[in-house]
Amino acid sequence: MSFGRLRIEARIIAASLAALASWGSASWANDSRTQAQPEESPEWWFRSTSYAWVTAQQGDLRVGTLAVPVKLGFSDVLRSLDKIDMAFQGGIEFGRGRWSTGVDLTYAKLSDHFAGDGVTFRTLRMEQAAWMVNPFVSYRLAISGDWQVDALVGARLNRLELDLAGQLVAGGEQAVGGSRTWTDPIVGVRAKRVLSEKWTIGFRADVGGFDFASRLTWQGYAGIGWQVTKTMAAAAGYRALATDYSRSGFAYDTLTHGPLVGLVASF
Repeated sequence: MSFGRLRIEARIIAASLAALASWGSASWANDSRTQAQPEESPEWWFRSTSYAWVTAQQGDLRVGTLAVPVKLGFSDVLRSLDKIDMAFQGGIEFGRGRWSTGVDLTYAKLSDHFAGDGVTFRTLRMEQAAWMVNPFVSYRLAISGDWQVDALVGARLNRLELDLAGQLVAGGEQAVGGSRTWTDPIVGVRAKRVLSEKWTIGFRADVGGFDFASRLTWQGYAGIGWQVTKTMAAAAGYRALATDYSRSGFAYDTLTHGPLVGLVASF
């Protein structure tokens, strides 16, 4: 995965964020069905989410002089379920009126082994454990008909532990490992549409990094929710998360993506 490709993807996402925000504001101003604004309902609310996330990953990893390409697809996952040791996403959020604040947490542990280039390495192996903490503040731009549109600003705190190893063709093994912690600023938009009393669809996208730590990071999510009870909903969707980070001989340039299912509790 190249930085140029990630930059193009980021431009597409940034343009989409701007278009969605502009559409939401214009629709809210012109739609005669516009509902009462959030500040007219001053009650506090709270929401918690928990998801299981099945991930594939493509990209490039490097620690020191050892670089490993990663192409972990869903077919690999189905053939060897132990390649995904654990993937979890959860979060909490509370708010009042137009404003809310919260934090999302993602933890994923992945491993893979595959054939080397046959010249230097006979086989290659990678193991990674990643934590991502996303604190954010949200402001409701518009409520128009059945749509809600929010602007988001926050940060993505990353902690990555990475171990790489290669079995040399000439014999022996080269093994390296390392860990990094870094923080990226992010901005984004999310939207929700109420389809019926029981069903909703939701979207979320953000972009960040901007060479603050990562060269670039972005994520996108689209999903559907089913209201099971007054306070509990089931949700399913698809999430993609890209990060291009390279500092001091340590590189993590990946796209991680896959379906997720979970529960949402609201009070």
